[in-house]
Amino acid sequence: MKLVKHEDYRHPPNVVKFEVHLNMSKFDIKNYLEKIYNVPVACICTRIKDGGYGQLYNGNPVRRPDIKFAYITLGLNQTFQFPKIEDKDKTQPKELEGQKEVEEELKKFDSNIQKKIQNKPNIPLWFGI
Repeated sequence: MKLVKHEDYRHPPNVVKFEVHLNMSKFDIKNYLEKIYNVPVACICTRIKDGGYGQLYNGNPVRRPDIKFAYITLGLNQTFQFPKIEDKDKTQPKELEGQKEVEEELKKFDSNIQKKIQNKPNIPLWFGI
């Protein structure tokens, strides 16, 4: 089971959406949440989203797998909200402090290679470098 965020915000705060295995029934989902996590469950609604067809592979369309979602209504006036995760410290890490110097050295090296290539247009890159 994987906790999934709702696409739209019309659901009440006591409804939680899970992505579950296709073979799990409503009874299995309810037992899983109540026995393992001690979460009271009032109601469960499930739906299966069609995977559809994806890109062609060797001229044949590829079928994506179906996905089953479970909408669980929590009991006893419980609500659930996703935590807000923000970057409090937006400064660059210490590992990236010397990155500008390295980028400048690479640009100089690349420009030297480009000059060598201009003098030898018909010779492959790996031969003269």
